[in-house]
Amino acid sequence: MKAAIPFLALVLGSCGPAEQKAPELKKVDEPAARPPPHSLALSVVLEGGAKLGQNTFFKVRIRNISIREVDVVPSLDGSDVGWRYPLFTARLWGPDGKPILVDVGRCGNCNGLSKANVVALKPDEEFDPLAGESFLGHTYLTDWTPKQVGKHRLVLTVDYSATDPAEWNGSEERIGADPKKVRDVLARVPLERMESTVEFEVTKQP
Repeated sequence: MKAAIPFLALVLGSCGPAEQKAPELKKVDEPAARPPPHSLALSVVLEGGAKLGQNTFFKVRIRNISIREVDVVPSLDGSDVGWRYPLFTARLWGPDGKPILVDVGRCGNCNGLSKANVVALKPDEEFDPLAGESFLGHTYLTDWTPKQVGKHRLVLTVDYSATDPAEWNGSEERIGADPKKVRDVLARVPLERMESTVEFEVTKQP
């Protein structure tokens, strides 16, 4: 005769620890990687000559030299004085080799960055960053008047490399800006810093 299995043993054997599933990790909303440097090329040339006492203009172009479509951002209010990205920094030297500095009076407010500011560029397409409704002028590129004749040199740096969303808005606008929305706007803007130089002669008016 087989020995009977005690009831208590059956109960204990069927009440082992339940198999538990590991808790699912919450997905972190990480920003998508922006296109790398060397996706864009910058050029600047004097447009229409430079005359003593007359307003001088420069033709600026940004070209997509990558193999995919990317986004670019024009010079916005505050870009020319270092208040917000993108930075459009122009440095100018006169015939004596000394830098030419221009006093700038500006309102402290800047428009917030929005999707409307972004322009899509297909491979080999170029873009004028000094055009459009969001462009309010540039201290050296559109609003400078020569005061000396002779050889001048202008160096333009365009910087899209800021990764902090706050740096793409003015100081006042950063307070209420949504970082995720700014990152979404910048998702296809290359992490680019470009520079271009032009030398030109300022002559007297006839």
